[in-house]
Amino acid sequence: MTYDIVPLPMATRFLRDLLSEFPFADDGGRSLSVQIAAMVSRFLVIEGSGQIPFFCWNANSPRSGKSLLIKIVEIPVTGYCRMMALPEEKEEVAKVLDSAVLAGYQSLVFDNIRHKLEGAALEAFATSSVHSGRRMGGNRTFEIQKRTMVMFSCNQAEVSPDLMGRMVFVDLFNLEADPQARKIKHPISDGYLERPEVRHSILSALVSLIQAWADAGMPQGSERLVGFEEWSRVVGGIVEHAGFGSPLRRLEAYEFGDQDAADMKTLVSKMAEGVFRDAIELKCREGIGFDDLIWICREENLFADHISGKVDKDTKEFEIWPKSRSAMGKIFRAYNGRIFRFSMPHGSIKFQRIGNHNSRKYRIV
Repeated sequence: MTYDIVPLPMATRFLRDLLSEFPFADDGGRSLSVQIAAMVSRFLVIEGSGQIPFFCWNANSPRSGKSLLIKIVEIPVTGYCRMMALPEEKEEVAKVLDSAVLAGYQSLVFDNIRHKLEGAALEAFATSSVHSGRRMGGNRTFEIQKRTMVMFSCNQAEVSPDLMGRMVFVDLFNLEADPQARKIKHPISDGYLERPEVRHSILSALVSLIQAWADAGMPQGSERLVGFEEWSRVVGGIVEHAGFGSPLRRLEAYEFGDQDAADMKTLVSKMAEGVFRDAIELKCREGIGFDDLIWICREENLFADHISGKVDKDTKEFEIWPKSRSAMGKIFRAYNGRIFRFSMPHGSIKFQRIGNHNSRKYRIV
């Protein structure tokens, strides 16, 4: 298919009009910029681009348009959109990925995910430029250069911390309690997107964004996604130069079901404040014991799913069950030495575990 190069303002106006009736979340335009980044990335796959992060369309309710937004990414390039279910069994996920690479798929679309997105197979697939696996029906293995863009759609997505760092998200927020009540003036259908003149217009707009970026000296994107630096530089630069802003604004962990990470960040923030109920002060920068740390968690209602125990009727002291103590010890150990970044006045804070087993303390520095 041939493309027409149009002035950058005309291209951006066309794309904004095309996407204007979708309920993108009120996030300063980040979700719209990720949608544009997905469209540019999908076009660049056919040009032999490098590693591309996973894309996830996440909605607060069904019928919000997430699958249609994926089709707007896919159909202009291929003329159709092949969607499939993502298996829950991790072994089956690996088989699907192996088959896709062997078949030479340029894209994979997993629609309407109902379970947590996690697993080593997906993590490795996101970051590796060469995919290795096992051929079905035998013990022969293979290694193939991978050129596959992966897309997911979910309602209220739950994503593992490891996989979240390999994804960018388009968030949709439908204000209507009844999704059918949302009024759409200009419906978009598969048939509309498949029309040659529509595909031509969309691809021409994308090519025009790329050409304008190249003519401007290929400015780099202002932010980066670790492991996808080249994509951040190129696609981030194209999208930002077109005026859509950075698609790489940082997301909070709690937005995607990682409550432990969100609770840990809150705990560190409270430790930085150092003053609690009834003006109780704890010397969190010098070091506090495990029981004091648990006391803060209970005061702030953190890690509620992990902390179980009983309150002594006489002393009113809380006694944590051994199983919960072990679970919380693992969480604190996992965050030992990690840095949390806050706005001022806290700034950057490191959580540390110091001392041996009998005199162990926890502090922030």
